[in-house]
Amino acid sequence: MKFAVSQTLFSCLSTEPDSGASNTDDSRLPILLVGKYPKNDRLMADHDSGGWPQRGRNAAIQKFRKAFALHLCGDQHLGTTSHYGVDSFGDGVYAVCTPAISNIFPRRWFPPYPDNNPLAGADNTGDYLDKFGNHITVLAVANPHLYPGQGLAGLRYRATGYSILRCKSATREVRIEVWPRWVDPSQSGARPYEGWPVTIRQLDNGLREAHWALNRIETRGIRDPVIQVRDASTAEIVYTVRASGDSFTPLVRQPGSYDVTVFDPDTGYRKTRKGVQARKR
Repeated sequence: MKFAVSQTLFSCLSTEPDSGASNTDDSRLPILLVGKYPKNDRLMADHDSGGWPQRGRNAAIQKFRKAFALHLCGDQHLGTTSHYGVDSFGDGVYAVCTPAISNIFPRRWFPPYPDNNPLAGADNTGDYLDKFGNHITVLAVANPHLYPGQGLAGLRYRATGYSILRCKSATREVRIEVWPRWVDPSQSGARPYEGWPVTIRQLDNGLREAHWALNRIETRGIRDPVIQVRDASTAEIVYTVRASGDSFTPLVRQPGSYDVTVFDPDTGYRKTRKGVQARKR
């Protein structure tokens, strides 16, 4: 299981009141009661994010999905879990943007409308085009609110905290948790921010929207082989992944012809099938 680590989120999840405010005013915006949602915010094109230039942003996500690598980042001061899209929603990798542990510049994500496929009870989740035109599916957000609790009110109100990722290699799942700074996860009844935990599967980092399949691979006697799929016309690597067990059905996002190499780095086993045609699932 692989992870890609960089400074900041490859999309812009930021809104401001539709009253002429700019992102330099974030630290002076009023903090809302828990459960309150302003209806007059607008999406921002904040160049402090990694959402631009779009061409570079998309190229990076395409490289991440060759390895099914979840993206870990921070810097936005706003804790979020989301799913990138390049050409369509959900065809990229998942991203975890951890909140700041100490925050004097609280961003927020209160889009003025619920977009497609929102989660129940969360108007700021679902499929969005950010202000740069990037596809992103928002799963959970830790917005600034007047949170109750112990310790300095300023740290609570600005949604400070940290992230915990629990990786289960046996099932290839990652459980994502974003925790308030003032909550001890070891205590009975402790809960992360609203919207978490979020559990994702490894292959959903790039193949969730894959509607084409190649022939099933059986490697009797060879367990957990490495599978590499290449575009037969260009020889470009589409992805490389270590399978679980001795059978695997490669999925792809587009029709066409593919070369599939199966190998075991430990035993030297290697076999390539050329010109495998993708079929509609």
